[in-house]
Formats: sequence, C-alpha cells, structure tokens
Amino acid sequence: MTKTLALLLVSLSFVLACDEPPPPAAGALRGVGVAARPADDARTLEGFCDVHHASGAGPSFTPPPGATPTTGSGPRWLNVWATWCAPCVEELPRMARFRETLVGEGTNVEVTYVSADANDAAIEAFRRRHPATPEGGRVPELAQLQAWLPSVGLDTGAPLPVHVFVGADGKVRCARAGGIDDDDLDAVRAALR
Repeated sequence: MTKTLALLLVSLSFVLACDEPPPPAAGALRGVGVAARPADDARTLEGFCDVHHASGAGPSFTPPPGATPTTGSGPRWLNVWATWCAPCVEELPRMARFRETLVGEGTNVEVTYVSADANDAAIEAFRRRHPATPEGGRVPELAQLQAWLPSVGLDTGAPLPVHVFVGADGKVRCARAGGIDDDDLDAVRAALR
C-alpha cells in the first residue's frame, strides 16, 4: 500500500505541476477561444485586433471557401464560428445586437457567418434547437479554412471564433481570433470605419 500511495502522490504532483493544457494536435483548429485581453486594452482598436491595418492599407478581402457571397458595397463583418464552440455560440446574439446598434447609427454593415462545422447536418440540427441562429455558409474542409486564415493575417491555428472587419473599400481593416464581449462595441465600430 505504501508503494501505491507514493506512486499516487508522484502522479498527483506531476499533474499539479502542469499548469497549461496540452497543445492541440498538429494541424488541429483550436476552438476553445482565447484568454480575454485586459479590459483597458480590449477597448482600443489596436488592442482589439490581432491584425490591424489603417484604412486602405490592408490586403484586399477574399472570403473563405463556402462563404455566402456579399451583395453590398459598405463595410462587412465576417464571423467564422462553429456549433461546438461555446464562445462562438455565446456571442451570436451579441453580434446581432451590435449590428442593430450600428445600423441604427447609420453604419449599414453586412454580417456574414461561416461555419467551421464538419457537415451541414450539425448546423441544421443546431438551427432546429436554436431558430434565431443566422444563416450562412460552411467551409467545406478544415484544410481550406486553415489555408485561408493567413490571407487576413492570422496564423493557420487561430482559435474560433474568428472576426474579420472589412472597410467599404474591400480592404481588411481588422482580424481577430477570439470572442467579442459587450464592452467591444466601440472597437467594432472603429474597425468598420
């Protein structure tokens, strides 16, 4: 019994010494969100965006495979989400409220949703349980999403949700990997100018 107890204590001390979760498998898309940024930094555009470009200076925006084509010529907001991503699902109603506020202020932003789910059946089942879920496309293959992420300045392992803000000129203004909070409306507003 003493050997068993000693082995258990050694195992427990090893587990307690590991303060970080194991890294995702090679090539895996992380979907657990990212740690929140400090509140004072998150409200500035530079703190909000992982990649920020001055107006007209960013790359031309090309939507990911499977995205529903846009029809407007104003600012655009692309959201890559998944039904299995808790931060993604949590922010969907917030995004709708943000869009309503922005439109009420005169910024007619077009929001496009693109799912990273493995198949359409998962999205359809989710929409049956949550009818307010916005319509949108689905990236057909994870590899296609990973190949697209660098085009907006994010690395191939960027966590979901992903937000890309595009100016009326069709240039990427801001790319963010990670969720948005209620305090981020001013940063979203600035990213769309």
